Amino acid sequence: MDSFSLAALLIGLTMVLVSGGLYILDRRGRRALRPAEPEASQEDDGAGLDERAAAAFTDAVMARLGERLGGEGVVLNRQNILQFEVVARQGEPIMVPVGRLMVACQNNPAQAEASIEAFLGGLVALLSEADPSRMGWEEAQRALLPEMALRPTAASEQGVSFPFGHDLEVRLVVPSARRALVVTTAHLERWAVRPEQARKAALANLARRSAEVPLMEHRDEGANTLYIYESQDGFDASRILLEDRWRELVERHEGRLLIAIPSRNFLIAFTDSNPEHGEHIRARVLDDWMDDESGRLTWKLFEATYEGVRPYEVTLH
Repeated sequence: MDSFSLAALLIGLTMVLVSGGLYILDRRGRRALRPAEPEASQEDDGAGLDERAAAAFTDAVMARLGERLGGEGVVLNRQNILQFEVVARQGEPIMVPVGRLMVACQNNPAQAEASIEAFLGGLVALLSEADPSRMGWEEAQRALLPEMALRPTAASEQGVSFPFGHDLEVRLVVPSARRALVVTTAHLERWAVRPEQARKAALANLARRSAEVPLMEHRDEGANTLYIYESQDGFDASRILLEDRWRELVERHEGRLLIAIPSRNFLIAFTDSNPEHGEHIRARVLDDWMDDESGRLTWKLFEATYEGVRPYEVTLH
């Protein structure tokens, strides 16, 4: 895997995500993502921050990462006050910015330790290939994530999974640099934990990780409100499991709030206040589902309710 791809995965895994992007729906109804051009900011280059404090924060994160890695042939070099370099035994160096992490810790001190742990957990998972077989439960419970997948699959037969509806399942995985590694019943036996316990840990990690992922809100010309997750971290569809977030949005709107997860890296929710435009959005969902062969999930819809997210039985035409 090249340095660019690995760095992109790293950013997704460690919650240090670009704060926004511009989502364009073209005339054919297909979606396109045009990320905002990166700009120099306080979070990124340290402007406006206490330089000594920023450098000390970066050094502390590097030291904790070094302790977690335990001398596994990885060299850490600080590049500037809010960025350091990770040089593994194989592959090109990875640049790790920590400015957004520092700002997140400053803005929410109560969650600072959890944010740093999630950041370090993502880095360790990438650098060590995150083999669940070598993890203890203390480390695994910080790394587990829920991944949406089609069922039945080969992984379903040996992996830990839960049915979700519309021929989908939620399986438990540990992210790594090349692929998400499926957690099996043998892993749970080794950790001495129950499937439901592991599932709760995965959902808690997803919620914590998603706190810094932008949920883009857009109002189209037909007065429908759209909500989009497209961080490209492999778990955008999994955010359909964040029921507290969807419950909050249900309370803000009249009528139905429908959710589509055509692929693993795309989630769109929309209100159905305008039936004609709702049909147009559903057609775009079908288009997205057909376009993404590698991460394809379902073109069918789900409905967010006060009781939770459930399959919506009116299918596309």
